[in-house]
Amino acid sequence: MLLVPLLFVAPFLPAATRLVAEPDRGGFRELLVDVSKLVYVLAAPGLVILLAFPEAVLHGLYGRDFPADATIVWILLGGFLVNLVLGLNASALAAVGTRPALVRVGVAGTASMVVLAVTLVPPFGPTGAALATATTYAVLNAVTGLELLRATRVHPFGRAFVVVLSTSVVPALAALAVRRWAAPAELWTAVAWSLGLWAAWLGCLVGLRAISPHELRRLVPAPRGG
Repeated sequence: MLLVPLLFVAPFLPAATRLVAEPDRGGFRELLVDVSKLVYVLAAPGLVILLAFPEAVLHGLYGRDFPADATIVWILLGGFLVNLVLGLNASALAAVGTRPALVRVGVAGTASMVVLAVTLVPPFGPTGAALATATTYAVLNAVTGLELLRATRVHPFGRAFVVVLSTSVVPALAALAVRRWAAPAELWTAVAWSLGLWAAWLGCLVGLRAISPHELRRLVPAPRGG
């Protein structure tokens, strides 16, 4: 799930920088909304499988003897979720080029990580480490989002992205129902359930016109006029 936002940074950053330079605030906002939405949709299978079947994933990857703790996975998943929803804000802020804002974001993230690690890890062990990590993600992305809003009055929560976020509750709840009633123990079964539920949700999003492959064109540089 951390990989998906990173894959979009390379095409997003130059496209966003170009729109800032023009300047085209409306185009910049549309680009941020569309790419944030695509990142979330593409990473959603990972969210579903870790939410509903964390034991199957960990045992499938590391063996049956691995001490799979669903609580730790779910805590980390909260931080990953925030990063998926707001993760491109950092690249958007970099495109704007406000160095003091970037410094403030870095200081806030580092301070949060150190304070939370010192406070939570010694008394709570692995659970404290998960809480520190997830909270650091939340703080870092919240500060980045506020700095971006302050500098540009732009945020990723367009109507279509809100539809995507709100409807993603459906496959998540369906996966939890499968966890309760079917309890797949094998990794391949968990993957199959997660991808099937994701595909059904994706079909609904396309039907609602909340997402379209044509939105990827925003990442392709427009040809210059001769």
